[in-house]
Amino acid sequence: LVHSNVRRAKYNIKFNHTIQKVMEKAFVEKVIQMRNAQKAFFESKSPSFLSEAKRLEREVDKMIERIVDEENNPSLDFGG
Repeated sequence: LVHSNVRRAKYNIKFNHTIQKVMEKAFVEKVIQMRNAQKAFFESKSPSFLSEAKRLEREVDKMIERIVDEENNPSLDFGG
């Protein structure tokens, strides 16, 4: 049983690390999309680019909120 718990703990740590990397990559990709939409708006002043930039900003804000919540509430962490 102890051996099983140690294995499970190692798996959870590796799993958590993998999820963290995936989430980091998704966050960076979302920020890149947001910045591209912002740049497109400032170059063109197109209302459609403004709408897209605002939508992406809201998504980035939500992602940041989730990250902060997870930092403040470690029990929400995967496998925790």
